[in-house]
Amino acid sequence: MSNEHRINNSYRERNILAIIAARLAIAAGLKAGWSIDKDHEDWDMNWRYVVVIDLPDGKQISYHMNPETYLYAVNELPEFTSVWDGKYSAKDIDTLNGISKSIK
Repeated sequence: MSNEHRINNSYRERNILAIIAARLAIAAGLKAGWSIDKDHEDWDMNWRYVVVIDLPDGKQISYHMNPETYLYAVNELPEFTSVWDGKYSAKDIDTLNGISKSIK
């Protein structure tokens, strides 16, 4: 398996997990969905889709989708109608605990 193939598989797995996390967040009553990154209009449109989750503590996490997975997000999630904070790096994965604490 080539290095490029491994990287693509890693992005695909991460993105599918982000979509699952967003669906769980919605089930827990949180706001989540897909949005379009308006700050990078020079990017190929297929790279501008973002999955966004509003956490109970007021933080947001978001993940850019790659061309292979953005249609999953659009088909599986509602459009995110809240304000996306524009931060597209989920540096602190521990913030996902906010979702799990919301699920009863």
